[in-house]
Amino acid sequence: TFAALNTTAVNLAMHIAGVAEDDIVTVPDIEDILKKGCNTVGPIGTGLDRVKSFTESLLPPLQQMAKNIQDGDYDQQGDADTKSEPPYDARAKQFKEQFSLGDQLKTQLEYKQSENFELKKMVKIKGEEVSQQAVRADMLEKRLENARRDGDGKLDAMKQ
Repeated sequence: TFAALNTTAVNLAMHIAGVAEDDIVTVPDIEDILKKGCNTVGPIGTGLDRVKSFTESLLPPLQQMAKNIQDGDYDQQGDADTKSEPPYDARAKQFKEQFSLGDQLKTQLEYKQSENFELKKMVKIKGEEVSQQAVRADMLEKRLENARRDGDGKLDAMKQ
């Protein structure tokens, strides 16, 4: 039946092409063109009835499909991947991810380098403080030794 409809459509197109643009086509003329186009498909008088019955058989599935579309049955789900991604898009996406990963690693490296520099500075300051404390400790030990000597000297002087 589909081949018959196709042939009918071709015949109708040929008949309609013969009508000039300025001509007025009336309803009986259209019916006559339809009958001529349909009758070439099958025996005379049955072509239009066949087309009518075929289109009527298509009507319920089309109505059901229209209802399903209105109900949203054919809406695409957010997570459903109905279309595969072209390879160049996938490669571009992968390159961007690698590039952003490189930027992230560069940022982390710069942060670690600045942190390392600060730690070295702190170690240097602490080292200076330790050496100052060592010098103070040495000076205090010297004072203590001098005070002991003076104390021993005075004690010896008092004993004599």
